[in-house]
Amino acid sequence: MVTSSHIAPNPILSAYVVNYTLRQFETDGLDIKRPWFASYQTSITFFFKDKPINLRDPIHGKVIKKGDCINILGLNSEYNGEMTFNGSYLFFEMAFRPTGLHDIFGIPAATTLNHIVDGRDLLDINIQVLYERLCEAKNIREMGLLADTYLLNYLLKRNQLCDNKNFLKIVSTIINSFGKPTLDQLTFQANMSNRNLERQFIDKVGVSPKHLICMVRFNLALSYKRRNPTLNWTSIAAECGYFDQMHMIREFKHLSGNTPSDLIKIPLVTGSDKSSHLSTSSDLVDFCIS
Repeated sequence: MVTSSHIAPNPILSAYVVNYTLRQFETDGLDIKRPWFASYQTSITFFFKDKPINLRDPIHGKVIKKGDCINILGLNSEYNGEMTFNGSYLFFEMAFRPTGLHDIFGIPAATTLNHIVDGRDLLDINIQVLYERLCEAKNIREMGLLADTYLLNYLLKRNQLCDNKNFLKIVSTIINSFGKPTLDQLTFQANMSNRNLERQFIDKVGVSPKHLICMVRFNLALSYKRRNPTLNWTSIAAECGYFDQMHMIREFKHLSGNTPSDLIKIPLVTGSDKSSHLSTSSDLVDFCIS
């Protein structure tokens, strides 16, 4: 059984961080393989017990990455292989919105796009200090406070709270409209040309606005089916903005390596059989912003 607890970040971080999750599961000695498919969220994950065994290349089956204690998962714009788990897992995940890693740490999106990177190779010594403190934390609330303090320190140093608001609104429009806005609508909202908008997306998100729309639509369709298992795929394709079911199938194959019907049969190791949701890690932590 997978057990998960979720907690919201400090409100100051909400434009950049989705949530924090503490998750635990056992594989009972079996190799559990799961596709690493397209996702518009990025994350930093801290493994306290066993680590993922490997990530295999989808074409040649070659091992392209082994698990680390601190993994940075960049934005995943396509199907990138199969992750294997075997052991006893307990891990804490900081999930970011598409521009979160860029805005908080100044990491160029291209550095982590379609990659899993050891956090100690990309960030400074403070990420190791955070890991050690997380290991000593008693519960997810304590972990959330540690994560808030760590991330706010970098965010305030970069002074991104005002500089990036317009671009964040455009990204939010794509996500909150479930991938349905047109490029013309986005360029009008941004008050810039298609070329300038695409350049900003490549720099800060890692993909074009058009591709982000495809990724949001794919994740929406998958989530919609999981919540409504009796609904047929034709109805889901129409609801999620695909031209037709074949259009949806083509995008699913590119973004997940599977047809919709095959992908939905695969239980997600990051899903939860038992889940709890908490409020923010603390409503009492004060941070000054000038």
